[in-house]
Amino acid sequence: MPHPSNNTFCTIITQAYWPYALAVYEGLQKQHPGLNFSVLVVDAPKTFLKNPPFPVHLLSDVKKTYPTDYLRIAPYETDPGSRLRWALKPLYIKYLLEVAGYKKVIFTDPDTYYYNPVDFVWDFLDQKDICLTPHWRSIEPDQDPSNFSELMTGGLFNAGFVTCNQNATDILDWWLRACAFKMDKQNGFYVDQAYLNLLTVYFPERLHTITHKGCNLANWNRLVCKRENHNGQVLINGTDPVVFIHFTQATIHFIENGKDVLLSLFLEEYRKVLDDILKTENLQKQKTKKGFRDYFKNILQKN
Repeated sequence: MPHPSNNTFCTIITQAYWPYALAVYEGLQKQHPGLNFSVLVVDAPKTFLKNPPFPVHLLSDVKKTYPTDYLRIAPYETDPGSRLRWALKPLYIKYLLEVAGYKKVIFTDPDTYYYNPVDFVWDFLDQKDICLTPHWRSIEPDQDPSNFSELMTGGLFNAGFVTCNQNATDILDWWLRACAFKMDKQNGFYVDQAYLNLLTVYFPERLHTITHKGCNLANWNRLVCKRENHNGQVLINGTDPVVFIHFTQATIHFIENGKDVLLSLFLEEYRKVLDDILKTENLQKQKTKKGFRDYFKNILQKN
């Protein structure tokens, strides 16, 4: 199905992780021909790229447009790859809705990869202003104590997939203020992510919780989102196809060590896409950069 022209996907990266952005774009393009895709690069100069395949925004674009809002999170500039990038999510989504003029925006982390369409999310945004994916960690403390504990500390929802329509700017403004208040990982806080728990109480009528178990698969939801082989097709809990996987380091580690073996072929496809991108973009020389050392170790190199 052709992609709606007034909607966009987006992500936020540091310039060292440009291949991630290209990979998630390629995966989405296969599922949504003609999609709109936008990227915010938090540490790039104006000469960063020539003729990118999609709009690339710089930190200066957001600063100039929302100077007062940006001042709230400016202290995180000392940590551009983590806290600043995370705190920028609500502001960049707002930028795309108000300045770029999109009616609906899907933010996706750059380490996700898509294997089936997510058209149904656009439909949800006709009825609700914001859609989120739960982590789907186990609620059984005896069966999975680690992930049960994470439910109390890491948030019910994963902030690596956040979708909004134009009516959600007040929610985005609140989220920005919350991120400006504190971006810790202790005492009940978890950077930008745990704040999303509050939407269930304070904005319940405007929130849609995505129940499709094939969305945002990762190491943390192996028990609740069971991977099953049905006649050669991997289905989640016997019904839902794999829509997208969140390839965190831990997710890759679990696949490589046989704890999530049914996602192996999906990881192989992702690795091939990344490897082809590196060859095409002539980025092999960047292996020596700090970001790419971790990148190659955890993504392209098999254990």
